[in-house]
Amino acid sequence: MEKPSDYENVQPITDFETLEPGAYKCKILKVEELKANNDKTYLKINFDIAEGEKADFYKKKYQADTREDKKWGGVLVVFVLDFENKTNRYLKTLITCAEASNAKYKFDWEHPENLKDKKIGIIFREEEFVDTFGTTRTATKPFRACVYDKTEEAKIPNKKLLPQKGEAFDNFETTSSDNDDLPF
Repeated sequence: MEKPSDYENVQPITDFETLEPGAYKCKILKVEELKANNDKTYLKINFDIAEGEKADFYKKKYQADTREDKKWGGVLVVFVLDFENKTNRYLKTLITCAEASNAKYKFDWEHPENLKDKKIGIIFREEEFVDTFGTTRTATKPFRACVYDKTEEAKIPNKKLLPQKGEAFDNFETTSSDNDDLPF
């Protein structure tokens, strides 16, 4: 076997700290208004945990990362409009919670970047994903905003599972009921 030329420069994998699902008191570090490939506008919110035993969680991870292409891990993406081109409820939640979490703060539609340095609660949930080897794994991801001072009261959503093959229609039944006049 021939030794790779960059062998001495590569850092071995070590243990790393993870987040548990829950609600954390956070601080917004940067806000960007961006456009997705489908031309939908969204806010990319970079944040870090501000209090508790996980304070500065993403800063510590970033500083410990020795890769050249390291990226900031604390990111919440919130689209302005939903798939029906109506106000996204996650955006409304973000703005409402930011205003409730920061005395005298009022969201500025012309300058969403003014969310920088504001306090916000963020709820994290577990989500399944498929890794590059085809294995189903789980990660804890930011889900939505909550009020900073009420993070302890926030309900943590169930794990987001990957859909199983054929799951959407396997249990589909057509039956009549006394709810036929309802819109669903």
